[in-house]
Amino acid sequence: MPGSSQSASLRGDLWQEGLTMALYVSVVILTALVALPQQDEPSDDVVAVSAVWGGAAALAVAHVFAFGLAARVVHGVRPAAAERRVALAQLAGALAVAALVTPPMLVASTERRFDLVLWLLAAFVTASGYLAARRSGATPLRALLAASGVLLIGAVVEALKLLLQY
Repeated sequence: MPGSSQSASLRGDLWQEGLTMALYVSVVILTALVALPQQDEPSDDVVAVSAVWGGAAALAVAHVFAFGLAARVVHGVRPAAAERRVALAQLAGALAVAALVTPPMLVASTERRFDLVLWLLAAFVTASGYLAARRSGATPLRALLAASGVLLIGAVVEALKLLLQY
């Protein structure tokens, strides 16, 4: 049936858009937390969780806004229903990251809360690198090396950012 393969393709595209936004938000939150001096980390649970949820939602909304504006500039039209579904998938991906890190933030001690979030988000990005390699046909060992490479690249980027900041 052509309709069902088209529907499966759209579902795959929506999953990809949601995952792309989840990875993007994860990397941005990782960057922000690494750059945040420990003494500036919020000690109040509500403030800390609100910062993560607000940041995730703001990134997704900013992306959707830019996407809609670009569609009008380039094509002279508002995004169609399919593009609006993509925007919802992206928003869901961003909010999924916030949902992923909220429980650990609420149960961890104030001093360790953001360290736990850093490790959790790094694990998510690294696992995504592993799965990408496996889906591309890599052996488990090569996929593990690829995932390690993803983590290493992220660590180098963060180290450079910190060096340039101070």
